[in-house]
Amino acid sequence: MMPVLVGAVAVIYHFPESYDDSSPLILTGALLGDIFSGAVVWWNDTSIQNLNPLTPLPRKKISVIARGDSGGTNLVFTEFMSLYSKRFRESGIGVLGSPNWPRFVRTGDSATEVIYMSSAIDYSITYLENEMVLQAQLLGLHCQVASIVNSNNMGKAQVLDHFCQSWNLFLCLNLSSDIIT
Repeated sequence: MMPVLVGAVAVIYHFPESYDDSSPLILTGALLGDIFSGAVVWWNDTSIQNLNPLTPLPRKKISVIARGDSGGTNLVFTEFMSLYSKRFRESGIGVLGSPNWPRFVRTGDSATEVIYMSSAIDYSITYLENEMVLQAQLLGLHCQVASIVNSNNMGKAQVLDHFCQSWNLFLCLNLSSDIIT
């Protein structure tokens, strides 16, 4: 089935230290599910460090921020995490437009609120529509965009193909601003 609408979702993080934006963090769907379900709570966790061996990661707690409102971005992002993370599937958060986020997850009532929260909260991670990230950058807010690969190291074009061919969704997910091969 061909999607009616294709939108890009970016995973962004905020380290106050100056990190090289030309080498974004590499994360996987499984790791994102583990972070958003609370199974991975430190930035220097070995599962993150193993994907980013040349990046010195801070020993800081991850501040997870999510959309608190109901919408397609939540639905697609939670569905993506549930595909790759058993911990996420078993967490009770759900694959929903309005997920049952755990108490440790900070929520914003809109994409605009989430982008401002992310830029103000050190060591945070969140997800937003790509156009919101671009708007934030135009406003001078610094958004570090993660590169997402799955366990098969598929880059963004292949991941998007997988979603569009496999699901009858009105919004397909493209979690990376860079193709990883």
